[in-house]
Amino acid sequence: MRQVNIVKIDLSTGKAERKPDFVAEESPLHLFVNTTLWVTILCTPTNIKELAVGHLLSEGILQSIDEIE
Repeated sequence: MRQVNIVKIDLSTGKAERKPDFVAEESPLHLFVNTTLWVTILCTPTNIKELAVGHLLSEGILQSIDEIE
């Protein structure tokens, strides 16, 4: 999560208020199998290793985590 400044508009009163808020961040994850680009995934920039391993296991690219060097 990243903190940004937003303008909150109350539609019932028409008043605008500037305040900090948090927004989700996405980053591209380029996943390579050996030296070949397999996929680019937009994801939150946390738990990247777990996401990559889980994706490769669910797609059948890996049969076991023992195949990872």
